[in-house]
Amino acid sequence: LKGWRLENPDPAFGSFSSMLVSEDAFLLLNDAGGYVRLARGPGDAIGAARFGDLPDGPGDPYLKRNRDSESMTVDPRTGQIWVGFESRNAIWRYAPGLARAEAGRRPSEMRKWPGNAGAEAMARLSSGRFLVLSEGGKAPPGADAALLFDRDPTDPAARSTRFYYRPPSGFRVTDAAEL
Repeated sequence: LKGWRLENPDPAFGSFSSMLVSEDAFLLLNDAGGYVRLARGPGDAIGAARFGDLPDGPGDPYLKRNRDSESMTVDPRTGQIWVGFESRNAIWRYAPGLARAEAGRRPSEMRKWPGNAGAEAMARLSSGRFLVLSEGGKAPPGADAALLFDRDPTDPAARSTRFYYRPPSGFRVTDAAEL
């Protein structure tokens, strides 16, 4: 195991909600639609950093509630990236490297999820399905709502299966990965 401590005097730096790791970089997404790409050097040394903002997304980009990005997943074959927006209960798909937005959708199954507990975690499964976990939603006491999409959730033809999960006592979902 390794750890890195990241520091920057800029007050906009931080509040990272999701991270993707590839062989050559770490891609961190904050909860205001900003990202930092950190190159990985020999021995997992941190190299050059590139900062940016998501090129598009739901609503006015200058209002944090519109770009409250909480979750991120990638298709390792195509490099496409999906981002879950918590306050807007939306999912957007981006071209590799977050170069441009390709599609966005507010799935009807997510519309009634709480504004600050929406798509908290998301994983693209090797089967091509997508798992989206809320941090609340209408669920039995002690449980949280979740969806399993049969394909890209930005596809209007995508179908979902609703289910509930119970995190261990004292824990909340923060990210998801297929094991």
